[in-house]
Amino acid sequence: MSSVTAPKRRPSKLFPPGYGDIKLITSDDIVFSFPRYLLSHCSSVFMDMLALGESDQENPEVTVTEDSTTMDAVLRFLDPEKDILPLNPHSAPKILEAAHKYQLPRIMKWWAQEVTAGPELENPMQCLALAELYGIRGVAKLALRALVIAPVAELEINLSFLGKSFSELIKLRAERIAKLHEVANELAMTIVHSLLASTFNIPEQKKSAPEVSMLARAGSIVSKRFSQSASGRQEDKALKEHLYLQGSLTNLTQWTTNLMASISVEPSWKAILREICLLEAYSLDKHLSRTTVRQLANRVAKLENV
Repeated sequence: MSSVTAPKRRPSKLFPPGYGDIKLITSDDIVFSFPRYLLSHCSSVFMDMLALGESDQENPEVTVTEDSTTMDAVLRFLDPEKDILPLNPHSAPKILEAAHKYQLPRIMKWWAQEVTAGPELENPMQCLALAELYGIRGVAKLALRALVIAPVAELEINLSFLGKSFSELIKLRAERIAKLHEVANELAMTIVHSLLASTFNIPEQKKSAPEVSMLARAGSIVSKRFSQSASGRQEDKALKEHLYLQGSLTNLTQWTTNLMASISVEPSWKAILREICLLEAYSLDKHLSRTTVRQLANRVAKLENV
């Protein structure tokens, strides 16, 4: 009968035999030699583990559930002579899990500083999941703010986490989408006002006027012009005005539909601005002033900074 041979253990290159008086054996059979006093000083969990029956050994061995990549990263934090590895979103969950397990708050603090160091969070969904799991409120708050306006694809990351923060995120996104849809409607009405004013030389109404009444007014003006036309030339002019307005309103309807859809996918000023840049393709750009765009940008910025 063939016997099953035990996996052959291999020493860590960074923490080789003789580097310390305790051996940590990982799940993939890599042996890390580490100073016992340093391990006990940094982690009360390791101190208790070593005190329970292994303190009398000269070179105690402790089997850990972490793999060698995770343990290597963790021990680098504990040893002042070693360099800490750059933040890696693929290994971060396991490193934080080990930090929580062995009560190493320094690693938690380092992670929070690293993910918030840039102008915006990278991997905000992962940040939210880890921040909620380990109670890091500052990161959770920033992640929520980023995800409220993020493209919906960033919310579809496969994470084994459905906590209170995720429920709060869904609620906040729904509220933000509703508010930006209001902004989109007002934007469309601003263009309608400009269309009416430029086509029929009529004064613009207040922007609070309902969309239905404005379109009805446009239709009634065209009908009135047809009925009052006394010559074929006037009828031709009225017909041209009618066709121009009808085509413009059709384009505006399509543009507004696209704008609403973009906001639903990414409720942010970036999404709105992308659609505004497409107004020229619909021959509507002249009906939206730069001043109006700046005012909208400031208004949305206030929402995004809440």
